[in-house]
Amino acid sequence: LDRLVKGGRLGSIRAVDVLLAVPMAPDALGSAAGAVHVYLTHACYLLLEFSGSPAAMQVDGAHWSLVDGPAGARFNDLAALLSCADVRASLRISGSIRPMAFRVAVRGTSGMAEAELFQPVLREEYLHTEGQFGPLLD
Repeated sequence: LDRLVKGGRLGSIRAVDVLLAVPMAPDALGSAAGAVHVYLTHACYLLLEFSGSPAAMQVDGAHWSLVDGPAGARFNDLAALLSCADVRASLRISGSIRPMAFRVAVRGTSGMAEAELFQPVLREEYLHTEGQFGPLLD
């Protein structure tokens, strides 16, 4: 992804999405800096790295909740929408979504790329002017 973004292959970056679906230990869910907080730093780094903008990231909305967690736990699920200059971003960290995933998608004015970091897979799509069969050229 870094090569595609810095090389300009995706054009001007307009969206970055991070999904982290991992198991969370029940004893870590109730602490003030629980499992979501532990993963949050890493996910935010990826959002900032691929947004390509030196402007500050702004949280436009966030939802924290406890989904299928043990009684007494505070949360194991976060969904957030963010913005940074012309870039919109979404961040999802969940202890209940399966299968496990760590996906980063970057969308620009000329194409998009999505990487699955647990299974080293990179999917790319680009803007074509060759008509209806242009996507087959990817």
